[in-house]
Amino acid sequence: MKRKSTKVLSVLVIAILLFTLSACGSGSKESGSSDGGLKDGTYTKKSEMTDHGYEEVDVVIKDGKIESVNLKRIGADEKEVNYDEWDGSADLPNLKDIRVEMSEAMVEKQSADVDSISGATSSGDKWKALVSEALEEAK
Repeated sequence: MKRKSTKVLSVLVIAILLFTLSACGSGSKESGSSDGGLKDGTYTKKSEMTDHGYEEVDVVIKDGKIESVNLKRIGADEKEVNYDEWDGSADLPNLKDIRVEMSEAMVEKQSADVDSISGATSSGDKWKALVSEALEEAK
């Protein structure tokens, strides 16, 4: 009888310890942060204006992780460049596919540290720097 009550007591103590440890772990995160360690929200960053305009990013953090990254080029006229209508006549690269590919890579990797894409090195480097700034702010 003593052996059976010792086993039951041991199992009960282990269960209490496991419950206590799991409860302590969930309360140790900083207020406003989630499972991925980043504070949820939308973070917008802009580069400096050049002759062609500037780059802008919107980084959405949900449940502590990068949910989406929107990479934009804003023209010198302060309007977002619409690459669906780009006819190739301006001296700007067509960044439509490049920015989609880069933003998807950032979400997949959960980082701004992705490969630059040939033909958009300048914009790509600016976008990566801006996303890094946004992620720093979200920490």
